[in-house]
Amino acid sequence: MQVIDLLHFAQHEPYFMLCQHGPQQYTAGLGLYDCISSEAGWEKVDAFIEQYKGYYIFSHICYDVKNDFEKLVSENESISGFSDAFFWVPAVTIVSAGNNYHFAPGMEHYLNKIQQAPLLPVENAITWNNNNHPYTATFTALQKHLQAGNIYEINYCLPFTANGIINTVTTYKKLYELTQAPMACYYRNKQQFLLCGSPERFLKKTGRKLLSQPIKGTAERATDSATDMALKQALLLNEKERSENIMIVDLVRNDLSRIALTGSVKVNELCGAYTFKTVHHLISTIECQIPEMPFSQILAATFPMGSMTGAPKIKAMQLIEQYESAKRGLFSGAVGFFEPNGNFDFNVVIRSILFDASQNKIATWAGSAITISAQAQAEYEECLLKLKAIKATLSA
Repeated sequence: MQVIDLLHFAQHEPYFMLCQHGPQQYTAGLGLYDCISSEAGWEKVDAFIEQYKGYYIFSHICYDVKNDFEKLVSENESISGFSDAFFWVPAVTIVSAGNNYHFAPGMEHYLNKIQQAPLLPVENAITWNNNNHPYTATFTALQKHLQAGNIYEINYCLPFTANGIINTVTTYKKLYELTQAPMACYYRNKQQFLLCGSPERFLKKTGRKLLSQPIKGTAERATDSATDMALKQALLLNEKERSENIMIVDLVRNDLSRIALTGSVKVNELCGAYTFKTVHHLISTIECQIPEMPFSQILAATFPMGSMTGAPKIKAMQLIEQYESAKRGLFSGAVGFFEPNGNFDFNVVIRSILFDASQNKIATWAGSAITISAQAQAEYEECLLKLKAIKATLSA
């Protein structure tokens, strides 16, 4: 089934997730068979995951789940309507490899009950709000914390909001065409939508191996191939960008060591330069071996991802709460799925559009890592660079 055909289901199903791995490679779930929220407690979430081994389970995890595992709070205004964490067994899972269909118990005839109407002819009509941020003043305040040694790096993010209505299917299709993001996702949870063009993986479990691939370090693309290659090489050699990445690698290694088998944490690749449709990035790959344990124990050790917080992690999250103007919600959280064999794969929710269809509200975020050597104008321009594909997607 082609991706665009599959997306037709999103008009009929209040629960739908498409995790897109390539132009026609995906894992998708539609229709709700059973579900649980983290509000029930993480022991019950773990029991739910155990109960449905042998089936696909899809999930979203908001940034504010950090409060469940650490003595932290989130008191800023929410601009996202997603619940903190939600796990659901779809009625049908479709995997692009061979168009394999996986049905929840007794749901073999589910697809036949869905009428595939044509896409609604909705044109994007949005009005951006006053999204001016006191960036320089906040940057200066955070630099004082860096100079005092309270933190070594912090990921400071800005929300951008709009009012209006969008055709989520055609908007996602355009976003994917612009980004070709390897961890892209279209997600509908009732009237809440996530259109995600993320290039970053949070965690992938394969058997006993746990792998994380944080991104830190960004450079723009150029239309001329020689200039583009020069920009990529300059990023690879940029001491500031490399130091940002290495700090987060150390943080991820520390997180993984809390649950890993002794001596199994290793860095497979440090500061590899990768090219995407709109940017170049530095990506590192860290892995470990873990014993059998519940998902909540893995999450408690590793979430939120270091690339979206900073170091030391707890202090960085406290300052994020102090200096950012809104709750992150699903932004810098994660979406993904569990396979029937217990393996899982979750992305980092960045480069994304959040749409609340019940209130016609749109939100997106952009951020960058601030270190002691950072410059305010350069960091703000990096935020705008990361918004480039989003703004292009939402434009007429």
